[in-house]
Amino acid sequence: MMEWLVGMDLSDRGQGALDYARWLSEALEVGSGDDRFVGIHVLEQAELRQLLRYHHLEEIESRARALADKLVNQAGMGERLADRRVICGRSAEVALDEVARRPGTRALVIGRQARRGETRLVRLGRVARRLLRSLPAPVVVVPPDLQGGEIGSGPVMLAASTNADATGAAAFARKFAADLGRPLSVVHVVPGYDYLAAEMIPSAMTGDFYRDLKEDHERRLLAWMHAHDLTGVPHQMVTGSVVDGLAQLARAAQAPLVVCGSRGLGAGMRLFSSSVASDLAAACQVPVAVVPNAPHAAS
Repeated sequence: MMEWLVGMDLSDRGQGALDYARWLSEALEVGSGDDRFVGIHVLEQAELRQLLRYHHLEEIESRARALADKLVNQAGMGERLADRRVICGRSAEVALDEVARRPGTRALVIGRQARRGETRLVRLGRVARRLLRSLPAPVVVVPPDLQGGEIGSGPVMLAASTNADATGAAAFARKFAADLGRPLSVVHVVPGYDYLAAEMIPSAMTGDFYRDLKEDHERRLLAWMHAHDLTGVPHQMVTGSVVDGLAQLARAAQAPLVVCGSRGLGAGMRLFSSSVASDLAAACQVPVAVVPNAPHAAS
């Protein structure tokens, strides 16, 4: 049996993840399937250090469980999220990372800080940002204001980068679409800006340059799809900003989920190169699953 772990944020930022988990549990017909949902709330060390001045640990855990029960029941997940755990950890991201690395985890569902369409400096939040960096398992990031009735009825979308291997993401997307009974669609964005070569050619030839560029990307995309056992899956290409293009395609197609692979950038590399997966998870109005390219992700 595979487990979907749901990070239970007891603030209002956790509502989207709970609503998405409820919708997902119903869509996957968990009652008769092989998947089950487990709620996890982490009491962080810094929080406990303050609370233990006034309460015993047993009392703190009991109150956290009662609040988690209330939120889960309000979200209509009382029966489907019957396994609810309150655990103590140095930080939420470290504790969730450790739990998600255990065998049998299909994915970890968490919320982010920024609501859909909200412009703010911090969009992912500390926990989501660090979990997307470590990727102990596929991580599904959900906008905090997403409600079950707003989840799209369209295809599951797999974001393709022709320069990177994404075996784990492709396997996750295929199985998720099949379990959901939805079609799978591959999408690819041709970056339409910052090409130095475009500035070095006569303006009269700019159209030919971008046409040839798009044809080259399509050839590479078809080869990438063949290498990932996706031959014959419908695909779509657009030109523009990669993150904005993927987000717009997902919203227009009413996708219930966008799946993308991770480039596995370490902390040092992230100082110089942004991760498209993290940026997409921070900005997209549709839930985004970031999948590590590892055997675990294909389960």
